[in-house]
Amino acid sequence: MRWALLIGIGVGSLRYPPSPLNPCPYATLRYVGQPDRVCIIIGVNSKREEAIRKVSSTLISLIVFAGPAHAGTVNAPKPLKVLQGEQYENRTLKLLPGGDIVYVSEDRAVIGGDGKIRSLGIDNRYTTIYDPVTKTSTTHCIGSQVTAAIDGQFEASFSLGGCVSKSVLAGGAGRVVALVSAGGTYALIPGRRPRRLHDIPVGAEMMATTDGEYYMVDAKREMLGAAKKLHVYHLDSGLGVVSRYAVDQYADAPHLALDADNRPHISYYNTRDRTLKYARLVGEKFEAYALDLPDTGINNAIDVDAGEVVVASYFFRNTYNKGVAVYRIPLHQRMTLTSIERCYFLRRRDEDIGWTPSISSNGSAIALSFYNKTRDQTEVYRLHKGYFTALNSHEPEWLESWMLDHKELHLYAEFGYNRVSWETKVSTDFDNLEGVTINSGDFELDPTYVEEIGFGGEYRRTSFAFDYMKNRFVDEAASGGSDNSSADYVAAMIGMENIIGYGRTLEFHAKRGTFEGEYESRGQIETFNVEYLDYDFQIYNKQGYDFWGISYRKYQTPQPVIVSLNSVVQEQYVTDVNFDIYSIMYGVSTLNYVRRYTNKYNGFYIDGKVYLGIADLDLERRPSVSARSPSAFSVRLNGDFGYMVFHRLPALAHTAVFLKAGVNLDYSYISETEVKREEEDALASKATVNIDRQDLLWGVFVKGGLSF
Repeated sequence: MRWALLIGIGVGSLRYPPSPLNPCPYATLRYVGQPDRVCIIIGVNSKREEAIRKVSSTLISLIVFAGPAHAGTVNAPKPLKVLQGEQYENRTLKLLPGGDIVYVSEDRAVIGGDGKIRSLGIDNRYTTIYDPVTKTSTTHCIGSQVTAAIDGQFEASFSLGGCVSKSVLAGGAGRVVALVSAGGTYALIPGRRPRRLHDIPVGAEMMATTDGEYYMVDAKREMLGAAKKLHVYHLDSGLGVVSRYAVDQYADAPHLALDADNRPHISYYNTRDRTLKYARLVGEKFEAYALDLPDTGINNAIDVDAGEVVVASYFFRNTYNKGVAVYRIPLHQRMTLTSIERCYFLRRRDEDIGWTPSISSNGSAIALSFYNKTRDQTEVYRLHKGYFTALNSHEPEWLESWMLDHKELHLYAEFGYNRVSWETKVSTDFDNLEGVTINSGDFELDPTYVEEIGFGGEYRRTSFAFDYMKNRFVDEAASGGSDNSSADYVAAMIGMENIIGYGRTLEFHAKRGTFEGEYESRGQIETFNVEYLDYDFQIYNKQGYDFWGISYRKYQTPQPVIVSLNSVVQEQYVTDVNFDIYSIMYGVSTLNYVRRYTNKYNGFYIDGKVYLGIADLDLERRPSVSARSPSAFSVRLNGDFGYMVFHRLPALAHTAVFLKAGVNLDYSYISETEVKREEEDALASKATVNIDRQDLLWGVFVKGGLSF
């Protein structure tokens, strides 16, 4: 049996609100600043309330645990404020010396040592130039206007010749210092002209020291696909480089904080070890320490208070054990495994919380915020540091031993039925061929039923998948008894995580398929065969469910062709045309997100891609009539949508069952173009193809499977 001893007077009257877990029980909320910047200031509003706050803060420090207490004896805290909507997701909060919390929603703002907010506004200006010869328009940057302000009060304005692509801001004592990238790196200081700097990057963060110097961090990729290298720059008051330190060869998401002695401290995510790390300057070099197990730290934040460093991080063991973690590191002690106090602040089974944390420490209190992706809200907390110590030895009652392990291997398998139809429509509106009857070129694949089986998974940083579909029988009622329709395809995927940035997976998808059917041409039933190859390179964002990439598609299909000489039709025929389509794409995948982060999902879903690109085609009926076209515009929609039920079963550890039903479709459009014969004779006949082609592959499906 576990025991806990609580010493204090009047504790029963101080439950939330007020509560020792909420040292600021009588908080007020007000919005200040410009319309494009929202600040939330929370604080006491009278001496009586300030006294209550001090008493409640003292009581929590009197909590003494006699031995390990029973799990769940420390109540989960309630947020001081909830900010609805993802517009607050990537914001920063600061706990000021007076106890107020300032939450800054402007992403180019910083709070200086005096508690004032410095903001940077950037207005890039463009002009469009039309070229009547090529009949194209181009957009050019004509410069940018940069404004700097302190607490909403105008300070200075700068004009730059180029457009600003990146910026970083620091607040010294009473001034704004910014580095912007506009065809070079410029230092902007109110009262001075913009100064171009050399050998200084525009880093992720920059902070001012108390003596007017600066530190900044930069995680720079040396080449495409290579790991990012983390460097720390020490800059003088004129922003010249005093020292440059190499911290880590595999780093991303760095955050910087300075202690009272102007020494830098950094939290970041190590992309090779896939874990949160902390680094501080010891002598003339940085020493780095791992703070947790893999997958924790993909989002993080850091602050330094008198006597300790505090780090907040997105925490992940598995779908049952995820949330936000807080780490407290003594500032003036030698780093050891036991010197780090780890507190898994909030863990929830059915909510994905802890993204983009922000943390600020001041005296005996810590202000903390993070994004709750499930509820689409940012939660803000203000807690006494003793609460984190009390929570450190406690785990939720529902947390079983197997939920404490980091899951390295994920597998899934699915099986389903699809009803597939393929319809093609080709425009035949030839205005210069009056009185000529042209075959439409439209055809339709008789509906067929196919079985689909697939499996895949993820091991550490590698993901894979395989999918196979084969027809079993046709819909004889729809096809009039025809059995000449068939469809099958095979698809495979391989992915690697973190090779192009932390939290991102580069996936290569390959698919090969064939469809066979019949169409009517001049009253005759003809057979056709469609073969296609798809290759997709896509970058999947681990923090969400969207991705983007590039695609190449090659397929062969029947196409009506007219051969004419001096506007006189010589021949009409249907031949196979080869299409080569190059596209960029954007997509979303609800199922990928659900498998990775959730235990329960009941609702509508979408897994789809949008392609925009160009299509090249060539046709060859015989050597004398081979031809190639200029590029045509191509658009494609591909994916499925419907309703999905996904449930993990705690009795079977990480095993989940899922069922999907809905509609899948693959629609493509290729704009009109003209194809000329590849012959030198100027009087030779001309082969004209009026593409304006639409293909629709669609059907209904039902699928089920297991995820492990």
